[in-house]
Amino acid sequence: MKMKGIAETMPGDEIESIRFRQMVRPLKTAFSTALGHKNNMQSVIVEARLNDGSKGRGECATSFVLPHETPERIKRILGEEGPRLRGKKAGDFPGTVSALREKYPSCPMTVSGLEIALFRAWLAHTGRPESLWFGGALSRIETDITIPHTTDENILRPWVGRAAR
Repeated sequence: MKMKGIAETMPGDEIESIRFRQMVRPLKTAFSTALGHKNNMQSVIVEARLNDGSKGRGECATSFVLPHETPERIKRILGEEGPRLRGKKAGDFPGTVSALREKYPSCPMTVSGLEIALFRAWLAHTGRPESLWFGGALSRIETDITIPHTTDENILRPWVGRAAR
């Protein structure tokens, strides 16, 4: 089954609710950049539920690069937009997300997390796997990872051990 690159609406794909919760998780090692360091990961998990029971989740992460996009601001935006999205078609997520990007240009992580939640809820509604949307590759995926920049073996050993798992 081949997927189109653009979503289509289907009967029963209306958004019923947008729910969210803050998540704080300790990191195994401190994350440091020139902008600062942190020992905990803070994000907001957003869930979109459709009227047929389909649901999808996304993550609105926080970043040193966007210090104004705090968990509190993310939750405020999601709290405002959730009721506005109720009844809209999940298959219209490209247009919905485009409008949200215009409305919240300084909060890309919030919009991205909501986009993924809507996208995954719509995919669940259609019964199509996420891998099919991205070309059907199941055995290989390209990604970007953080690699420590050090030659100290005492620091590298735990990183390599975790990466090998």
